[in-house]
Amino acid sequence: MIGTSTRLPPTQRLVEIKAVAEQFHFKISTLLLHAGKAVEAITWFRKHIRSYARVLGTPEVAFLHWEWFSRQFLVFGELIETTSTTIPDTLSPRFGTADYGLTEWEFQPAYYYQLAATYLREKRYAIECSSSMANLTTEVNGVPESVMPSVYVGQYVRLFEQGDTVSILPLSDTEYTSYALSEAERFQDSYEIIALFRKAYESFQSLGATRIASVCSGGMAMEYYAAGDFSNAKQLFDNVAGLYRKEGWTTLLWENLGYLRECSMKLNSPKDFISYSLEMAALPLFSRSEEENRENKIKSGPAGSPTISRRENIQQEVINVLERNQSSEGTDDGFNNAMEEVTHLDIDQISSLRMLWLISWRFNSINLTVTL
Repeated sequence: MIGTSTRLPPTQRLVEIKAVAEQFHFKISTLLLHAGKAVEAITWFRKHIRSYARVLGTPEVAFLHWEWFSRQFLVFGELIETTSTTIPDTLSPRFGTADYGLTEWEFQPAYYYQLAATYLREKRYAIECSSSMANLTTEVNGVPESVMPSVYVGQYVRLFEQGDTVSILPLSDTEYTSYALSEAERFQDSYEIIALFRKAYESFQSLGATRIASVCSGGMAMEYYAAGDFSNAKQLFDNVAGLYRKEGWTTLLWENLGYLRECSMKLNSPKDFISYSLEMAALPLFSRSEEENRENKIKSGPAGSPTISRRENIQQEVINVLERNQSSEGTDDGFNNAMEEVTHLDIDQISSLRMLWLISWRFNSINLTVTL
């Protein structure tokens, strides 16, 4: 069986096709780049990506697509970085498409590292969905043992021992999905995502592209947050928030402050929690819909959508914390104990927090020491 290629079930067939396409793409891209044909290589990469961008397979194995997709950007970025690629003086519209010509960023490795990190994060989200769907199947059938790559690219087989005889058996799609998911769950992608975002961040910073660098920094912060490293996450979120405040990006700042609130709570810092909460409530930003659906929640992070009701909840949470309300949602003993210390906030005369604090103090009799 190991020496005879057979028609595979749909999921494994798709994995095989992508594995073969990946090898052809790597060889063609390498030849073009080493021949100094950077424009042709990037155009080829576009075609390669466009051909498979929507070929996800079934929802249970979508994580395999995002892992493969991320790897395409990572490998091509490394190829760009290790070859002497120069940006042409003029980029002809005939390369790519007439409506979407090549950009200067596509000649920078950082562009590919950022997207590699982004798609690897999609893999992590897909694994969470696949795990919930596969729990029942795994409990019934279990994860197949002794799975190994076949001699054919992109194929897998299972070794079956019976006495002194070792047989090589094909896998069903159910068995392969269980195996692939168990392997994916063994690895922590967060730190690989952080490493990719960091490479992109450093490269963009060296190019003077501070805005896109801040996006990469925010990506690192989100991964630290997902990994439970709230100290590093808060430090990065704080740096990103500075740029968002300076340039008036209220939508992004709202999302960023939501993460900072959660980090402050996890790090038992009531002062920061109150400050970020009041700043969120004072932002000149409103959602068109009061409905908090799952898509909006994922997009906005812990902050949720900037609805009126959400702002009211945030203000009430601050009031509960300041009144030492131990039943405040999300707080723990460490956070509540930290509130025993005097809370002191510095709010200058032009700060948007000034009016909000005065209103809160007037109607709620909050015991808070503030420098105005």
